[in-house]
Amino acid sequence: MKARLIASVALAATVVFGATGCNLVSPQATTGEYDPSDGVSVDVGDLRLNNMIVLTEDGTNGNLIFTAKNTGSAHSVSLQFGDDDTTVTTVIDGETSTVFGGEENEPIALEGIETQPGALLPLFVQYGNETGKKVLVPVLDGSIPPYDELLPASSESE
Repeated sequence: MKARLIASVALAATVVFGATGCNLVSPQATTGEYDPSDGVSVDVGDLRLNNMIVLTEDGTNGNLIFTAKNTGSAHSVSLQFGDDDTTVTTVIDGETSTVFGGEENEPIALEGIETQPGALLPLFVQYGNETGKKVLVPVLDGSIPPYDELLPASSESE
């Protein structure tokens, strides 16, 4: 009788661990960070730049759109791109979340990106004495609304 009871308990334990045991050896997928939209994100010091995308129609000039979350003081951020290391600078206020390309702030104009839609634009992000980071930003066209409203003005007039 004891052997039958022990066998039943062992079988029940095998079924329970067999059905749920995969969480014991593999990480839970929902705890990992990822970029759920079209863009990419990067952390530099107090800043987190989320969902970075460059929009262009002709591959020559582009608009950089993203959301910046700053947990520190105001920073003057340098964005460097292109073969000639063109640099664009913008100020991100302290203790804020700012949408570039939203209702209150225009996208950041990048002239001379020379990157066609569908490719990746290498962009180096840095401020102050913080160590900068290189990120590969997707370049998209305006075929998806509302991206069509955020294309560079020079591209829309051609």
